[in-house]
Amino acid sequence: MKITRSIVLTGFAALLVTGSLLFGCSKKSSNPTSPGDGGGGDTFNTGVINVVGFSFPHTFSTAGSMPYHCIPHSPGMAGTVIVSSSSTVDSVVVTVGPGGARTFDPSSVTVKVGGQVRWVWASVGHTVTSGAPTAAPMAMPDMPGMSGPGGR
Repeated sequence: MKITRSIVLTGFAALLVTGSLLFGCSKKSSNPTSPGDGGGGDTFNTGVINVVGFSFPHTFSTAGSMPYHCIPHSPGMAGTVIVSSSSTVDSVVVTVGPGGARTFDPSSVTVKVGGQVRWVWASVGHTVTSGAPTAAPMAMPDMPGMSGPGGR
């Protein structure tokens, strides 16, 4: 793979690879390291990934329960990383969208402080984004005097 251009903007990194696809990884971090390596703080957002086999590692430096979700498939596609000082697990692999499903497998994992989770895409159109999933969009109630698609 020959990298022809590497672009780093605040909160976004992208690589342009000759004869390949352009993809990016938005990475928010209180301690950023090289683009796309998953290092630094415990917040992250891969952006929508459309490459089967794409791999995103993240090292967790703080004990606690860390929720994450897929933005396009929120709130149903969500998971949790439990980071525990009593765990001896160094690393875990989570499959993103196995069999085209809108799930993470497994959806809950436990690693030790300093342990790593690596998400691997089995289907496209998903993100891995730290934080609790957002609620589904709310339907707007009918308002007097307003007309919708049916022309009411």
